[in-house]
Amino acid sequence: MRGKVARPSNRLFYTARLSGLLGRGLVHRIVMTSREVHRPGNFKMTTLSCIIPETALRSSWTALWLFAAMFLLLFIGSSAGAAESERKGKSNGCSVALLSAPSAVSVARMNNTPDLMQSSPVLNLPWGGSAHCGPVAAANAFLWMAENGFDRLVAGDVRAPETSTNLVNSLARYMHTSKQGGTDVTNFLRGLEDYIGDRGITAKIRYQGWEEHPSRFSAGRHPSIQFIKSGLRPNSAAWIKIGWYTFNPRTNKYIRFAGHWVTVVAAGVDRAGKPACSTVVVHDPAPRSGPEAKNDFAFVAPVTAGDVFTGYQKSWMPAAGFLKIGGELKIKEKASCGLIDGVVSMEILAQ
Repeated sequence: MRGKVARPSNRLFYTARLSGLLGRGLVHRIVMTSREVHRPGNFKMTTLSCIIPETALRSSWTALWLFAAMFLLLFIGSSAGAAESERKGKSNGCSVALLSAPSAVSVARMNNTPDLMQSSPVLNLPWGGSAHCGPVAAANAFLWMAENGFDRLVAGDVRAPETSTNLVNSLARYMHTSKQGGTDVTNFLRGLEDYIGDRGITAKIRYQGWEEHPSRFSAGRHPSIQFIKSGLRPNSAAWIKIGWYTFNPRTNKYIRFAGHWVTVVAAGVDRAGKPACSTVVVHDPAPRSGPEAKNDFAFVAPVTAGDVFTGYQKSWMPAAGFLKIGGELKIKEKASCGLIDGVVSMEILAQ
């Protein structure tokens, strides 16, 4: 099922009373009600009640006044709806930049970035690749960038299977990927830094999220869609660390039990290629995503209430500020939902 972007659900109620416009009793009132907003400037009229004496209907002036009144009400309603939608959009991270049409670069990246599977026999990873989502997610982005002007990132023919195998295994060593712990945020960040540094590449690596990490990478505690999209410039890459959580609706509490890295390949665009500010497109290295390369269109939405227990912290944290991720992304078995624990962005400055 493809991810759907939540649409505004505000209810606007407009009432206009026009009395004595053409003399005594010609127009008693006009009531116009708009109860459902589908999108800015597009109103569904559910009630239109006009109480007019029969004599008034014969007057062309009456028709003119009615037309003018209705036009004025529609104009006011559309302006209010657009303003409200803009306000809501900004509060949910849907800026004008995010609503702009996707560039040719972003569409090409989405369709041409590799989608390696961590359990693939071709990669031949230790432990069947069960702990290697981090290095595989990083390799996806590096392979695309190596084909698009940053060839020093990868040694060998980027289209050759052995190149992918060597790259993932090399990144796993740099990131100290382990069977039990996988790849934590600190090792992911330091591994990226060391790997590109050894290839003479200068880059700016940043992290948004709650997990402990070296302060030089810090870019804020709560990930945002804007930050995700900032990692999708031609000289950049972005990765999401998803936390898998159980959720108790009675207590409104989230409990984390696992994590997972995915590669971001696009943001702010839906499967039809139209702007969709709450959509993030990822390549998921997990076997549950399937053996075929594909784009997973996921939607993100802010969590506004509840508490989170991560297992890393000794106490509960407010859930407000977290982003929930769903849509086409395959949720881990036994998880109620996925929350974005953090986002890593890498911008290459020189090579």
